[in-house]
Amino acid sequence: MSIGKMRQLLQVQRYTKTPDGGGGSTVVYSKVADVFAQIMPKDAKENLFGDQMREVTSHVIMIRYRRDLTHADRLVQNHTRLGEQFSRTFAIKGIKNINNEFKYMQIAAQEGAGVPT
Repeated sequence: MSIGKMRQLLQVQRYTKTPDGGGGSTVVYSKVADVFAQIMPKDAKENLFGDQMREVTSHVIMIRYRRDLTHADRLVQNHTRLGEQFSRTFAIKGIKNINNEFKYMQIAAQEGAGVPT
């Protein structure tokens, strides 16, 4: 793995539940850190759910090793193109410590339907 391939800036975001005053709770995501990553598309699927088509794209994301990253976190990429801002949200589905060396992490991520926003 070459560190030079990690050119995409991502935010690690963690959720917290806060009481909403009505007996329920509201989920709020807050930024934990900025990390550079390599994002590699893996698979794209469409399926029918509730009489609607939904698209889900799987990715493999490589980052430097972090002890505090969990499946409950999410990754967000913000970028601007031609003056318009875009945002991509990735749900973490799996985390692997590459070669058990604590240098790099391989993250199985999902973008699209079912990803918390």
